[in-house]
Amino acid sequence: MAVKIYSSYPFNNRGLIAINAGTGAGVEKFMPVTAAGHFLLGQVVEVFKSYSLVRTIFDTGWELPVKIGSDNVDALLVGGRDPELTLIVKKQGLENGASVYAAAKEFPYGLKIGG
Repeated sequence: MAVKIYSSYPFNNRGLIAINAGTGAGVEKFMPVTAAGHFLLGQVVEVFKSYSLVRTIFDTGWELPVKIGSDNVDALLVGGRDPELTLIVKKQGLENGASVYAAAKEFPYGLKIGG
């Protein structure tokens, strides 16, 4: 389902956003939230009748196990203004421009994050 993001301007908080869908639209706590239908943006943390709050990958406390590229190199995505990949398994090489995928049980395996 496509939803709209409520504005928080001028008090922008990229770590937490409000969307215009809630229990009335079938939204449930802990659901993944995507951008463009297939890029992980965050996870629903609170649900109300007509809106929900979403914690995004830009939250400084966000951490998510991920896989990188076709070789499925393990790493940890750490959120923030500019999310970073850390704890990358060094024994495997990385492809330049490789895609990054979610690898945590809370999300559909292989949900694309970037790349």
